[in-house]
Amino acid sequence: MDLEAFDRFSRAYRAGLRTAVTSNPSDYAIHDDEMAEEYAARCADKILASIASNPRGVNYGGGGGFKLACRALGIRYTRKAIWEYLQVTP
Repeated sequence: MDLEAFDRFSRAYRAGLRTAVTSNPSDYAIHDDEMAEEYAARCADKILASIASNPRGVNYGGGGGFKLACRALGIRYTRKAIWEYLQVTP
């Protein structure tokens, strides 16, 4: 995996997920005592750790954060396009 591409993807995903969660909080399982921004950061940490350790094992169809990240990076919102962007090898 290309670490610079992963860093760019991480920043775009964090921003995209934060936007998605704050725009539609009822679509997410936010705890009663948690702010939308905290939830987005916590979820982004988990997903990005999963991508870093096993990028082929992640469900990239999981919502607005991925869609907005792909849009920001100018790539298609498909698993294949994300893998190509990150230079994930089989």
